[in-house]
Amino acid sequence: MLGKWVASIVLALCWSGLAGADFCDVPPEQVLNSVVRISGENTEGSGVIVAPDRVITAAHVVASIRVPMVDINGVRRPASVMFSNEAKDFALLEVSTGGQYVVPLRSQPMEVSDAVWAVGFPLGGEQVVNAGEFEGVIEDGTLHTTASVDHGQSGGGLISCEGGRHVLAGMTTGFGAISAGGEIIRLDDYSVSLSAIDIKPMVEGSAYQAVAWVDTREQTEVTEPYYEEYLPEAAAAGYADDNYDDQVLSRLGSADYYPYLYYEER
Repeated sequence: MLGKWVASIVLALCWSGLAGADFCDVPPEQVLNSVVRISGENTEGSGVIVAPDRVITAAHVVASIRVPMVDINGVRRPASVMFSNEAKDFALLEVSTGGQYVVPLRSQPMEVSDAVWAVGFPLGGEQVVNAGEFEGVIEDGTLHTTASVDHGQSGGGLISCEGGRHVLAGMTTGFGAISAGGEIIRLDDYSVSLSAIDIKPMVEGSAYQAVAWVDTREQTEVTEPYYEEYLPEAAAAGYADDNYDDQVLSRLGSADYYPYLYYEER
């Protein structure tokens, strides 16, 4: 039996009748239509319209696309990357959005167990809406929810309810996974998102500082050298009896598809 499991937050890879003011039902078509597909050069991801002619997505989605194409109501439109922040895995695109609805950004922190919906285009397929709950904030303000996401949903919308209307609580950046015996197993109820608090200044322009994204997405699985290089103690923990506190988080920066790693005792 494995004494330790190593869990990682994996980038959600692109394809190479209740009362109360804060109750909302499933996001309406108006909101869903503003979560868009982004594609180009055998790559697909998701994005969200957050201002007229402005779409946000994950930086790794557009890293290797010369001209991103944004599908708005069935019409593919060319976009340009205005701003990219590798550290936040965030990119802002300029594209003609016409009169498409702008999804407002959430202004207040969420409470644990608040309802959320992860919206995007997994595996290059049709749009999906997966319900979940807000679990809390992990590292650097990153939002942890139970909404299921998969490859292709990077850059998609994490929708929540604020003041009785649907708002953008965050932008999907990854899903949870565990590594056991060299096999990476996606967790269906663990996803992470960049928060609206982080998104707002980048959309409004106060944080515009172009940051080049280095495309390191050739590695498709975590290997033993990876553990040894980026998290020696995790390599030891996985195969020895060292004791670590549960949910100890280690920031690794951008390391292929696995920018965050946890190790926790099971």
